[in-house]
Amino acid sequence: MGTSVEIDWDRINSIIDSYGADKESLLMIMQDISDIYNYVPPEIVPLIVEKLEIQESLVYSVATFYKTISLEPRGKYIVSVCTGTACHVRGAEKITEALEEKLGRSFHT
Repeated sequence: MGTSVEIDWDRINSIIDSYGADKESLLMIMQDISDIYNYVPPEIVPLIVEKLEIQESLVYSVATFYKTISLEPRGKYIVSVCTGTACHVRGAEKITEALEEKLGRSFHT
């Protein structure tokens, strides 16, 4: 995607330090970082790994497990449409199509 963001390293260090660099706080640290950038920029991951003394794979596990965390840039607003069976029979597809038409883009389901 090639999107570059300027990282406020002092702020990131402050967030990590505010949790005592405790690995049990990984999710909260990632959420705080995500609140700033609306995602966790990949260049921050090595710092998290180093300061929390954890495996990089753990950071990616958390990021892929929780929908509130992303390692890729996202828009300011996140719109979710239920597409489960009950929602499907009640018109979820029509809602998705209307959103795609209104916003001028296709969505992944």
